[in-house]
Amino acid sequence: MRFRFLLAITALCALAQPAVTFLNPPSMEATGAPRINCQSLAASTGFEFTIESAAIVPADGQTPEFCRVMGQILPEIRFELALPTA
Repeated sequence: MRFRFLLAITALCALAQPAVTFLNPPSMEATGAPRINCQSLAASTGFEFTIESAAIVPADGQTPEFCRVMGQILPEIRFELALPTA
């Protein structure tokens, strides 16, 4: 059951963002746009997991803008993702 959820989360993350490194992007220009915007990730809640929040965190110093996603894999695993917006 957990394996299916982890597979679903991995697929969701792959669909949500292009393959660009988060902290060391090749350039500050986006190489592709996310397929799912940050606010839409909250609607991705399924039977075995819950997305509790998805919010944009503005850029700060060396850290680029990102989408902070927080949720829970039922029954007890909590998670947090930082997905780049560019």
